[in-house]
Amino acid sequence: MSDPEVTESEPEARIKILVVDDEDSVLHAISEILGQNGFDCKTASDGRSALEQIEQFEPDLIILDIVMPGIDGFTVLEQIKNRQEPRDIPVILLSGLDEDGKIWEGYNLGASYYITKPFTTDELLAGIQLMLE
Repeated sequence: MSDPEVTESEPEARIKILVVDDEDSVLHAISEILGQNGFDCKTASDGRSALEQIEQFEPDLIILDIVMPGIDGFTVLEQIKNRQEPRDIPVILLSGLDEDGKIWEGYNLGASYYITKPFTTDELLAGIQLMLE
């Protein structure tokens, strides 16, 4: 018999974040950080998988590496921004490239924010919070 004062409520919808990077250690580290902070996280290790995950997972935010084999992050970003769906998904670029030209190229393609590797947990979480506000 259940306690009449206790009611079951629907679980709170968690913010969904897709992390795309070809380095397993980066995927694992970011997944751990996001999981510990209450986010629903999926990962993709290349551009093609990222585009598939976007359709299936419907993320609220994407963290995207630039330099990857096959389809690079800039190409993925262009395809995200050129989608017919009206929902604009914020994209945080994550890269070891810290050249001004590459950073501005990312912004010109529609990136919302840029974090340079190596990054700190606080820097990553601050960037995510800023993009979700």
